Amino acid sequence: MRPVVWAPTALALVLGGVLAGPHLADLVAVATATETAYDTSRGQTRRLVLEDGSHVLMTGDTHLKVRMAGRKREVSLTGGEAMFDVAHDPSRVFEVRTDQGQVRVLGTRFTMSLTNGRLDVDVYRGRVAVSTDAGARREVGAGQRASARDGHVRAGGVFAPDETVWSDGWIETDAITLAELVQRLSRRSTRPIIIQDEKLKSLEAAGRFRLDDAEGQLRNLAVVHGFQVRSGPDSIVVSAAKS
Repeated sequence: MRPVVWAPTALALVLGGVLAGPHLADLVAVATATETAYDTSRGQTRRLVLEDGSHVLMTGDTHLKVRMAGRKREVSLTGGEAMFDVAHDPSRVFEVRTDQGQVRVLGTRFTMSLTNGRLDVDVYRGRVAVSTDAGARREVGAGQRASARDGHVRAGGVFAPDETVWSDGWIETDAITLAELVQRLSRRSTRPIIIQDEKLKSLEAAGRFRLDDAEGQLRNLAVVHGFQVRSGPDSIVVSAAKS
């Protein structure tokens, strides 16, 4: 019998196929995976169960795209906010990407919110890594917050990790501008909220706010900050107090 002589190129192809078998399968899975879009309108909430068993609660005006491909579980959040309860699977990293940064986990529960160009992350269970394309990275555990903006990741304050607070429509914050609060209130309000005076947008507040009671929360702040709130059937208008 003649010995088999392998050409260098053929040998490389065979060895590459053997060594990269699992990776090749992942590449095929990624290439053939379909992307599913999920959207909510203002004032709407939506609950999802993804094919891996992960649960997602979307608030109003939120936009997600989901791809489950091989060992990759990828979600794109292009606007709004959502709570993720990720099914634990050590072999499949779960990643949520935004234009301000991304969150990687194996199994945990956390919320993400895109507000005025900033990504806010609150962790209720487990641990996540918040990072940006610029290379900034920070790990956040249960009861901790982080935010990402313009390539930077900043640690936030601590909080009691009771997920029912968020799902029931409440947020707790160390500091939030009126413009940011209005954007978050607007997601759960069926009426648009308009700030007529630009100077009011930079007013800061802190504390606990009920996001599904936009008019009530704004009227409470109006007493403290001296602006006025006009409510009609089609909108809620915030403006400077009359002199």
